[in-house]
Amino acid sequence: MRFARFALVTALLIPGPIARAQTTIPPNAKVRVSLRDGTKVTGRLAEVRGDTITVLKSNGLLIGVPGDLTRSVAVSRGKRPSVGRVIV
Repeated sequence: MRFARFALVTALLIPGPIARAQTTIPPNAKVRVSLRDGTKVTGRLAEVRGDTITVLKSNGLLIGVPGDLTRSVAVSRGKRPSVGRVIV
């Protein structure tokens, strides 16, 4: 009985963080991809295919970032008002 409760609690708790981490990114979203070596690639998301994220830089260059070198992907939520714009 104890093992059944433990298995149930474990099964309910483990998928939570995994499900939150696997969100969809809208196409043409502004992204910043951080690599394991500390470099960052910023631009618009062109496509995600297999294990590669393709980013379109502002100068028109397409960069393919392998998934195993990626540390994190940050998606922009749009422009936020700065303190200067709110006061003026």
